[in-house]
Amino acid sequence: MPRINNAGNLLILLVGAIAFLAPLFAGIWYARDNAISQQREYLQSTASSVLARALQIGGQHRAVVEQLSAFIDAPCSDNALRAMRISALSYRYIQSALYIRDGQVLCSSIDVHDPPFFLGSAPGRNLQGTRAWADITLPWAPQAQPLLIAQADTGFGVALDADEVFFGIDPTQFGVVVFERVESGTQRLAEFGHLVPNQALADEISGRTSGAFVAGDLVGHFDSDFNDFTLGAIVVTPANTVNAGLWGQLLRVFPFTLFGSVVIFLLVTRLLSRRRSISKDLQMAIRQHEFYLDYQPILDIETQRCIGAEALLRWRRNGEVIAPDIFIPLAESNGVMTLLTDEVFRLAARDMSKVMQDSEDFYLSINLSGHDLTVPGLTERLRHMLEAFGLAGDRFMLEVTESSFVDNEHSRELIREVRRLGFKVAIDDFGTGFSNFAYLQRYEFDFLKLDRLFVETISVDDVRSNLVFHLIELAEKLNVQVIAEGVEESEQAVKLLEKGVSRAQGWLYGRPCRARRFIRDFCKPAAPLTV
Repeated sequence: MPRINNAGNLLILLVGAIAFLAPLFAGIWYARDNAISQQREYLQSTASSVLARALQIGGQHRAVVEQLSAFIDAPCSDNALRAMRISALSYRYIQSALYIRDGQVLCSSIDVHDPPFFLGSAPGRNLQGTRAWADITLPWAPQAQPLLIAQADTGFGVALDADEVFFGIDPTQFGVVVFERVESGTQRLAEFGHLVPNQALADEISGRTSGAFVAGDLVGHFDSDFNDFTLGAIVVTPANTVNAGLWGQLLRVFPFTLFGSVVIFLLVTRLLSRRRSISKDLQMAIRQHEFYLDYQPILDIETQRCIGAEALLRWRRNGEVIAPDIFIPLAESNGVMTLLTDEVFRLAARDMSKVMQDSEDFYLSINLSGHDLTVPGLTERLRHMLEAFGLAGDRFMLEVTESSFVDNEHSRELIREVRRLGFKVAIDDFGTGFSNFAYLQRYEFDFLKLDRLFVETISVDDVRSNLVFHLIELAEKLNVQVIAEGVEESEQAVKLLEKGVSRAQGWLYGRPCRARRFIRDFCKPAAPLTV
């Protein structure tokens, strides 16, 4: 096990452990949910199967009594007995056909019974007028399984082997009851297994609609005949039998969840380690002075004189220059952006303080990230920067992208504080996000930097050119000055000047370069920065 030597390693191990365990718990939850679903599906299937067999038996009973109704006037005649025997042989579930009067079997497919066999009083009559006696042992078949006797209102009936309904069901794991609705409530027709529900539970469940239920330590399913709602079947099993299915499901999903846990653990720990590594790399780069600033000139279009510069942060590592759009998001997401911005302040003061002190009008534009605007202490850090330069705030412009702000009072107050220090504030890359001109008024920006995507359409696309000119006019009405970025052609500069844009930067005037070259090529007397 790796030696835990700091809080960062402990955090990585903790998050990695959570990432490792999450798929395992998800797998257990999935296996249990699947086992419960399979248990419910089996109970539903069993209840439906039992009810289907019961209905089939009921159908055979109806068929027999309808055939025998032709002998109602002589129910125990030779012809009637012959018809009873044929019926008993024609249907799978019929053990014997009978004629019953006043609870006594007068004759059957076996013979005429003298004296009659007494069944006793029937518990009740169902909604179709059929009477039933359960668990009856007939005297001519004393060794046979107890039978169910069903009698129609014609007097003819049948003896049925109710156990046929429960074929294929494990009696040690399930309890099954087939009941019939009678005038007085419910009557059990047959039951099977060691876990047969008691009468109270059967009465309660039979009053519900079909579906799954939980009763104490039992789970089950109730199904009924929706045609006449006289027959129903209840199947129950102990709730803990789901555990057997759970282990089977776990064995099935465990290899996949274990593999997923290992993969996610490795990915998460690698990402966290990489994040810590990036954070350390950035901090080390600051300490080893791997960052430097390039400066791009900002010119007065009319006089063609350099009036300022935008400081652009660069990172050179092992001879390779890493693009800002790569390391800036990494610095923000790894909590290093404040250190990086402070490094910009330090480098700018080192490179440009003397030049700016020697010039009364030259200004420097510095980019701030969204992270800088959310971390407390920005104004204090800016005061320290001014001390390092030995200059007032009106010699600097702070550029923020429109995505850096949220519409709340804190952001507005921060802008006011910065402007009270003398700084000019510009919204950078205007038009590439979701801002509008009401947004400009709300935050009291001094400058709007028109993105190069708009500038490059001038004199190329008339429709979009007109849109750009309209933006410039609206900014003017809001007393917000426009600085054009990405100016690469003289025609663009001429058109911008015609529309009232006096400041621009782009390759037409000069590419970003190191401080020494910038001072040599561009530092000449210039117009003051005014608003």
